[in-house]
Amino acid sequence: MSMMRVLKVLVLVTGFAVAVAGCATRTNPDLQAGQLAVPDATTLRAAGELRVAPLDVVDIRVFGVPELDGAYQVDPEGNLRLPLIGIVEANGFTTFELAAELERRFGERYIQDPQVIVQLTTETRLQITVEGAVDRPGIYPISGALTLLQAVALSGGTAEDADLENVIIFRTIEGERRAARFDLRDIRIGAAEDPQVFGNDVVVVVQSDTRRRYVDVIRALPAIGVFLRPW
Repeated sequence: MSMMRVLKVLVLVTGFAVAVAGCATRTNPDLQAGQLAVPDATTLRAAGELRVAPLDVVDIRVFGVPELDGAYQVDPEGNLRLPLIGIVEANGFTTFELAAELERRFGERYIQDPQVIVQLTTETRLQITVEGAVDRPGIYPISGALTLLQAVALSGGTAEDADLENVIIFRTIEGERRAARFDLRDIRIGAAEDPQVFGNDVVVVVQSDTRRRYVDVIRALPAIGVFLRPW
């Protein structure tokens, strides 16, 4: 693996480490290394109820006010920008919940007893990112349930210089970026559970050489919270 790729992996790992550091004091103490809570509603569609997520397109109909009817795209931050009421958080809402929120917002100042219907017309494809010491790092669309081993297989499997003991999953939980470390060797022999990977997760297979070159930086990662145990 080239030095450029090594640096790319390091930037990805440390970048998320900084993001997690800001919320370390609020981390759930029950979440230890090798364990990670399921993601927030944004990424739970493959496992259950359909909810609005960033970049989805929703069709909104306001009874008696055709000027407000139309298709609106959710922005990357999970918000809608609508006439009259401006920015409305849509991320994680069901269509019924979003309709109720819009009725409340429109009814506060602009429309008497509004009736709103919301339909999800375009659902974004769920995807994961696999980086580091794998054969084909990149972004992969997924459908339905997927495990860590399957995610690694999607990227062509681990490279020869992969540190199988240190595979990290980064995940958004309640709007905050979290991380946990998994031992791929134990998973492969059945000594550890193969964790589920969800849409928007980032899987980083640490490179052995990266660990040697940047040991001080990598050793600092567990200090950001309880999700990563010492290397």
